[in-house]
Amino acid sequence: MALSNCAKLLNNYLKKNNFNIPEGDVADLRTAVEQKKLDLEKQGKTFDSFIPGSASIREKDAFFADLIQEYFNDLSVEPQSEKVSRFLLYKYIAELEGNSEYLKKFYPKAPKSVRDIKAYKASIFKTGDTFGLQPVEAVLDSELKIMSAAFFQRVRELTNAEDPFELLRSNNVIGKTKDIDFVTGQEIERDLKFGEAVLLELFNFISILRSKTGQKLSSAMTESITGNKEVHQVARAYMETVIAPTFYHQKSYGKNVGIVDNAPKITIKKYRVQELQQAWLEKQKQDKRSNFDASKVTGDEAFVTLLSENMSSNHGSPTERQTLARKIYNKFMQSMDWRDADTIVRQHKEQVVGSLPEASAEKGSAQFRLPNVLEFKDGKAWKRVNDLIGGHVAFTEVIHRGITESSKEIGMTKKFGPDYATTFARLKKAVETGQLIDDPLDYSGTFNIQDYKTGNFFDKKYAKAANEYVEHLMNPWIGENIDTSVWTSILGVARNLQVFKLGSGLITQIADLGSFWTVARNRIQSKNSVLKSLTGFDFKGTKAERKMFASAFVDMNEVLVADLHDRFRLIDHGGMGGVSKIGDKAVKGSSWLAGAVLKMTWFTQWNRVASIGATSFVTRDIGDLIKSKTAWEKLQPEQKYNFQKYGFNEYEYNSLLSAGDNALDPSGRFNIFGYQVFIRENKNLYNNNEVRKMINIVNDLAETMIIKPSAIDQATVGFFSRPGTVKNQAFRAFSQFKTFLVAHSRKLLMQQYRTMNQQIKNKQFVDLIVNGAHLFVPIMILSYSVVQLKQIIAGKNPYTDLGTVVNEMMQYTNIIPFIGDMYWQNGGEDLYKIATLKDGEKTPRSGISVVDFLKYFAGPTVQDFESFTRAFLELGSAGVLQIKGRDRDAASIFKQSVSRFSRTFQGLDPFANMWMTKAVWRSLTYDAFLEYFDPIRYNRAKRRLERRAMDERANGELYNWVFKDLGLAD
Repeated sequence: MALSNCAKLLNNYLKKNNFNIPEGDVADLRTAVEQKKLDLEKQGKTFDSFIPGSASIREKDAFFADLIQEYFNDLSVEPQSEKVSRFLLYKYIAELEGNSEYLKKFYPKAPKSVRDIKAYKASIFKTGDTFGLQPVEAVLDSELKIMSAAFFQRVRELTNAEDPFELLRSNNVIGKTKDIDFVTGQEIERDLKFGEAVLLELFNFISILRSKTGQKLSSAMTESITGNKEVHQVARAYMETVIAPTFYHQKSYGKNVGIVDNAPKITIKKYRVQELQQAWLEKQKQDKRSNFDASKVTGDEAFVTLLSENMSSNHGSPTERQTLARKIYNKFMQSMDWRDADTIVRQHKEQVVGSLPEASAEKGSAQFRLPNVLEFKDGKAWKRVNDLIGGHVAFTEVIHRGITESSKEIGMTKKFGPDYATTFARLKKAVETGQLIDDPLDYSGTFNIQDYKTGNFFDKKYAKAANEYVEHLMNPWIGENIDTSVWTSILGVARNLQVFKLGSGLITQIADLGSFWTVARNRIQSKNSVLKSLTGFDFKGTKAERKMFASAFVDMNEVLVADLHDRFRLIDHGGMGGVSKIGDKAVKGSSWLAGAVLKMTWFTQWNRVASIGATSFVTRDIGDLIKSKTAWEKLQPEQKYNFQKYGFNEYEYNSLLSAGDNALDPSGRFNIFGYQVFIRENKNLYNNNEVRKMINIVNDLAETMIIKPSAIDQATVGFFSRPGTVKNQAFRAFSQFKTFLVAHSRKLLMQQYRTMNQQIKNKQFVDLIVNGAHLFVPIMILSYSVVQLKQIIAGKNPYTDLGTVVNEMMQYTNIIPFIGDMYWQNGGEDLYKIATLKDGEKTPRSGISVVDFLKYFAGPTVQDFESFTRAFLELGSAGVLQIKGRDRDAASIFKQSVSRFSRTFQGLDPFANMWMTKAVWRSLTYDAFLEYFDPIRYNRAKRRLERRAMDERANGELYNWVFKDLGLAD
């Protein structure tokens, strides 16, 4: 029987790339190719018409690479890691070529080098300039969401907990446990808490699987060492949904890993190591150890002893473990990166295995026995080391870090292969020079961004930021250990203290409803109720079930409302690696206070409600499409774009309709879990990419409805500085409140501008007016409401003058973010006032100083720095005048200094900024302090403010109608 053209294409591809696959598997691959051919012919395409210009790499090759990638997910096949990496690299470049051609639609006059830079940026950041492309950021985000959701879902199934999130946060005491004090050597009894018990069970599972070859996962988790059923089931859920899938996935791509490689990792802080050393030396002196000489003892003795005693015996003899521990100590004290421990362990293994005779039993035994990562004896040993050199870490934080790290490993492996660092280096070389590192003849494509000078300023900066983003993912220790230097600690604390200024954030965030409405009506083309989605009245089930449903699309910490939750990335948590105890405590303490302020003002809770509501709304509309079986050709252009943006085309869309009720929950929403089961049951027709794409589609819309900055927005407000550096931390401190504005403009305004610009070209003026109304009317209405609500809560009457209202709306809300925040406060307000002058009114003073410009442009950090500086200078001036005998002048300037210090500290005091406490707290503290220190200036300012308050009220009353009715006027 003659082969079809599709079969010939597949055979040629397998032959060219030296694949040796059984004929039965090749037949399955041919079926998938034939299906793809039919799908293409419906669109008037062929394999050879995909991409012009490349002699060796075409989109069909990228499609074949996808098929082979799925084939390798079968663990019976052991591919070579280099071969897999090469295929993924070719696929990546093929996608870049296709996206560069696609961008002609948006940039018809731009040269190819400019389009190539934009395509490269879009292949890493979620920018929207995509056509079937899965950016690195989107892949990692979707893997994180689906893994965390699977974990919560499994916890609920195994424990029957109505709210698995609350179960994980409880951390109750479940009993007692005995341990050995490392310094004193004495046995101690202490409380065993829920989180620690889960980790003990988890390490026990890993130990069983590690020690017994061929041990099944299910049989390794049959017995509980703590005797607590809930603890055992949570550990089992984490093993089944995080550790095991990560291990199997890495193995399927040819990576040499073990089950223990994805166990929880230790943290390390330099000051904790130093405290351990001091306690250890003091104990040796007290015991009068015979061989102890304080002048000769090296600083690493305590650390080396601690680590070597708690390491797994798989690392070798006690002497070998001590040698390994000393290497780890030396590296740790330089970098403070826990990953360095794993690197040193792998290097040690390579040296030992490489020194043994080839094809010997001893070599094979060492290859299996020696770990790839730092391995501990058991869970108690892990906790003992972590507590002494890293400090206490909350259980939810350990879980979150583990899921984040595991999902990153899967995502990076999917994009770049098992050795993703090497593959990414080859990709950069390919796109910058037009050739691969190993063999220039392998690649003769036309895609390259070697001529950076031809791009505009932002394109070049974004391309550089994209590279640094990926490199930071591969080596993120600097960002995690942001408090490893004095300056980064100071800036981190400053950033955290500035978050206190968002004390009235709940009121301000009502303006989010404007973007919610705009996306719902314009981009989704929905007629469903926005209010019902936010309040949850369109959901059948409990609040816990609603959170569970949204967990595949909303960040784990946001659903938990945990300490790490931070929608705008304002808070610096200083996760690991304090150089000093004071620095570590300052960063940790200020981050806790910042998080507490956001919680107490309902800022964080609003984020969760709004985010879940946005996710609910999007999935409701997708569910409506599935229920009504709306055909692809009947979708509106905006709806098609939402799907096509992430490569979800007609063939993939039909999979949703085929899934039918399987992809719906009881409320009629799109159910990602049911859809995932359907895809797996029909894996001969589809691959798991459909699930990942759907998560990205829902996320993209929901995170535009309730604006959440992406990596590209964070790069922008960091002025494209390298992540984790002092420079980056400084820029973030100055511009942290601008992240939302950048994201709002990029995600909403620019997208609407494109749509409306196209409507002008097509002379669709009615649609243009409707789109404009959807964009501006709800934001204007909500901005007006926010401004007036602030007046009422402040005890003032609502504004009656239209000009004053517009001025306040432009200044304090996000009608036009960049204008409102950067232009309006830097002269635009004066220009507006001049334009609205009434007859007989004087022209306001215009102009702005450099300091004032920096205050508004660079953020409140500069303003506070300037206030503190002036206060210190005034204090110094008062001292000089006192020495010269000018007591009266000295006293006056001293009072100014005290007043300035007080006002600045007031801006950093959370109770003085939270809307529910600031009036009472300020009157009891700062007002009383200023009145005592400088009664004349205080009373003068008080009379001035009262006169202004009376002038601003139409009826001359001191309080508005709400407060008057409460009896406060008396």
